Amino acid sequence: MSTIPFYTNYPNHHSDEHNIAFLHNTPDVMIQSNDGGIYKTNDDRAYPVVWQDLNNGYNTSQFYAVALDHGGSNDIIIGGTQDNGTWFTNSSNASVAWTHPGFGDGGFCAIDNGHSNYYMTRQEGKLSRNLLDANGNLLSFGRIDPIDSVDYIFINPFVLDPNNNDIMYWIAGNHIWRNDSLTTLPTAGGWDSISTGWFRMPDTALVAGTYVTALGISTTPANRLYWGTNKRALFRTDNANTFAPTTTTITSTLFTASGYINCIAVDPNNADNLLVVFSNYSIYSLFYSSDGGTTFTKVGGNLEANSTGTGNGPSLRWASIVPTINGNVYLVAASTGLYGTNALTGLTTVWTELAPNEIGNLVCDQIDVRPIDGTVIVGTHGGGVFSSVINDTLATGVPTISLNESISIYPNPATEKVTAEFNKSKGTTAKIKVYDATGRLITQKDYDRSTNGIQSFTLNVSSFDNGTYFMAIIDGERVVVRKLVETLVNSI
Repeated sequence: MSTIPFYTNYPNHHSDEHNIAFLHNTPDVMIQSNDGGIYKTNDDRAYPVVWQDLNNGYNTSQFYAVALDHGGSNDIIIGGTQDNGTWFTNSSNASVAWTHPGFGDGGFCAIDNGHSNYYMTRQEGKLSRNLLDANGNLLSFGRIDPIDSVDYIFINPFVLDPNNNDIMYWIAGNHIWRNDSLTTLPTAGGWDSISTGWFRMPDTALVAGTYVTALGISTTPANRLYWGTNKRALFRTDNANTFAPTTTTITSTLFTASGYINCIAVDPNNADNLLVVFSNYSIYSLFYSSDGGTTFTKVGGNLEANSTGTGNGPSLRWASIVPTINGNVYLVAASTGLYGTNALTGLTTVWTELAPNEIGNLVCDQIDVRPIDGTVIVGTHGGGVFSSVINDTLATGVPTISLNESISIYPNPATEKVTAEFNKSKGTTAKIKVYDATGRLITQKDYDRSTNGIQSFTLNVSSFDNGTYFMAIIDGERVVVRKLVETLVNSI
C-alpha cells in the first residue's frame, strides 16, 4: 500500500499517461506513451501487467529548473524535470548518464557553494535538503519547508543568499519565509521531517487573489530582495536578512495588470540594475531598471511583435545579467530559444538568437550563471541542458581570460600582506582587482606608472576573511588572473 507523497508504479512503467494504441488491432498488445516515454505490454489483461521499456536509453528531459555549484569551477549540474524528478551530473561529456537522486516532479533547485548541500523541490512546494555522494547518489534527505506554510504553487520558487548560503528565501502563497540556518535542518527524516527556524517576513497588503511568483536576491550590496506576483505587483525589501526588513512597492505603471512575474534578474555587481520578466503571452514582457525600481524601461525590443506587447511574440521565461570586461551581457530564455544582447536600448533593443544550431527554437525555461568562470547553463523543456562559457566574462568580477603570462604572488597563503609582480605595458594604467570565491569585488586600485616591464604591487590582506581569492590585472586589453590565496589570514 502506498502513502503520500509516494505511490507504486508497475515496473518499467511511468505515471502521467498520454495515449494508448493497440498493435494491429490486437486487444492484448498495448503500446502506451507517458512522461517517461513509450512502453509495451503483450497482455494488458494480465495481473500484474508486465511492461517492456521501448525507450532504448532515451529519457524525456523537460527541465523546469537548473543549478550550478557557484563555489568553484566544476562540472556539477542539477536540474528539476517535469514528472521525472531531479537529476545530477558531474561530467561535461554529454554521453555520460546522469544520476537520479530526486523524487516525483522536479522543480526549483540549488547547490550551496562547495556542493555540500543540495536543495530540491517537487510538486506543490515540497522542499528537501539532500546529501549526495560524489556521483550524485542520495545519501540522506529531509523535508525542510516551513511546517506552517500553505498555498504553494505547483513549481514553487526559492533563492539562496549568494553571500551566505545558510540563508534561504521561500515562497508560500502571498507570504515570504526566511531561514537563516539551513545546514542545521535535518537530512535523515525523509518526507516526515519537521522543519524549524523559519521566519515569516512581515506581510505586505496584496490585491485579493495575488500570490508571490518570483524572487531576486542581490550580491552587491547584500540583503536586498526583489519579489513579484501573478498580478504585476513588484516589491523591493531592504535589509531582508533582519527581523525588521523594509518593503517598498516598485510596481510600474508600464506593467500590465494581468502580468505574471516569472523572473527577476539582479545585476550581481550593482543591485540597482534589474530585469523583470513577465511570462504571459500578448503582453509586454521585459522591463529594465537602473535605479532600484524607481523607474522602468521597456527593453523587449525585437522579441515583441508590437511595442504594446500584443501580437505573436514569444513567452519570455527567464533572464540573467552577466558583467564582463566589456560591459554587461543580458540573456533571456524564451519559448522560442535563447537570446542575448550587450546593449539595452529600450524599444529598439536588438536581441540575437544564441546557439541557433544547438538549442534552436526549443522552449528555454531557466538560466544559471556561475560567477567564477562565466559558465552558463540553460534548461530546456524537451531538449535537455546546454552549457557554455562567456569568454570575455568577469562574471561578478573574476575574469576567465588567462593569457600566457603570470602574476607572481608571495607569500601564498598569507597572513598580513601579499606582494604581486606582473609585467606591465608601457603607457597604460593597470587596474588591480581582487575578488572572493563568489566573484564579489573586495578591493580595487589603479596602478598608474608610465614605465613598462616588471612592476611590484603590495596588498594588505589582514582584514580579509579566510577563503580563496582571485587577483585580476587588467592592463589595456590584456587580462591576467591568478588564484590569490588558498587559505587566508585568520586560520594561521
